[in-house]
Amino acid sequence: MIVLTVVSLIISFLIQSLLSNYFGYVSEGLSIFFTIYVLVNLLVLKTFYEDDNKYVMLIVIVGILSDIMFSNVFLFNVCIMLIVCYFAKRFHSVFPYNVFTISICNVLCVSCYHVFSFLFLYILRYDNYSIMVLFRILYSSIFMTVIYSVILYFALNYFKDKFELKEIK
Repeated sequence: MIVLTVVSLIISFLIQSLLSNYFGYVSEGLSIFFTIYVLVNLLVLKTFYEDDNKYVMLIVIVGILSDIMFSNVFLFNVCIMLIVCYFAKRFHSVFPYNVFTISICNVLCVSCYHVFSFLFLYILRYDNYSIMVLFRILYSSIFMTVIYSVILYFALNYFKDKFELKEIK
């Protein structure tokens, strides 16, 4: 299961890197392909981790890698990803874990990530973009968040069943 986790995260990092670079230079506005692929992957991977400590360690490692690759603020992604993944854990303690609830949870979590990022950057006056830009970001990320959540859910469950992988304990 660890190999599947690493492969899926590498693919997510590559997709996020390529699309953020490509659409950052080619298009004038935001694209429907815009989402946080790494965060969506982490949220779908949650069910494969029985031990919360190992899952938190994975979040910290991925958050640090995201900070290095995508932002200039150290531990920024780690803190926000920990908060968002805690929200997802609470969400799935109430609702069953299936493709529909994963998609809803991931849209909510990606939205929370963007709102927390906006508030943090606004409070520190690090970046000067308006609330309308935040709404455009939230709106444009819905489609790809749902699509990527569904693809990951079915792909990870397929490989888990095919290779008879067990949860990480």
